[in-house]
Amino acid sequence: MKASSISSSVHVRQEGPVAWLTLNRPESANAVDLELATAFRDAILELEAVEVRVVVIEANGQVFCGGGDVEAMRGAESASQYLAELAGTFHQGLELLARSNSIIIAAVDGAAAGAGLGLVLNADIVVATPRARFLTAYAGVGLSPDSGVSYLLPRSVGTQRALQMSLTGRVLDAGTAKEWGIVAELVAPEELEGYVRVLAVRLASGGGNFLGATRRLIRSSTSMSYPQHLDAEVRAITTAAQHPDTLALLREFARHSKEPKAQAGAQ
Repeated sequence: MKASSISSSVHVRQEGPVAWLTLNRPESANAVDLELATAFRDAILELEAVEVRVVVIEANGQVFCGGGDVEAMRGAESASQYLAELAGTFHQGLELLARSNSIIIAAVDGAAAGAGLGLVLNADIVVATPRARFLTAYAGVGLSPDSGVSYLLPRSVGTQRALQMSLTGRVLDAGTAKEWGIVAELVAPEELEGYVRVLAVRLASGGGNFLGATRRLIRSSTSMSYPQHLDAEVRAITTAAQHPDTLALLREFARHSKEPKAQAGAQ
């Protein structure tokens, strides 16, 4: 896949081992309706088939993602049934993302609320601009969290901070989000795309097989016992050792280790 529009609300383009997934409902703050949720899930399925090494999630417009589409919920015959289908479909995409071998980067310029915050928390590396804002937003419409927010937020910022954000509606500015560990790097808005492109290419060239295994091990570390996790590490490192990229790196490392070391100082 080189470039495609999964739907009008989600665009995907591939640049070698890097794929860019763009939320494209700027007129609706990139809010998640059923079309976008379905397109997001289908896009992740497509990307699995082409085995890209890095997926960048970005958005068109001034808002990264405003959460679930409240207007669509209000207009549904049954808000409950609509939400069940909406959240279920979006969650299918998030589950695919979690199991993916790809490194996930979120490029955030503007607010990430509700499901948008969930999307950010599902990323491995978050690069944001000072215009970014992070909030749960569910309490404002009388809903409990979805999109992994109630699971991932306390693991990211701690239980007390997660409760504060969820119960009081606290909005984190970009600097606080970096301080709390949600954001990895802050860059100027005009530098965001270039910075993320360089990062994505560097990660993709580093060998997706072991980086993908590393992300899965770290993300699963809280859901296993220590002995289970040690077993998972054995399986992962054994599999990595069979990959051509790893074998090439091992040979290169061994070659350099045999080279004579420069003598320190003049003799």
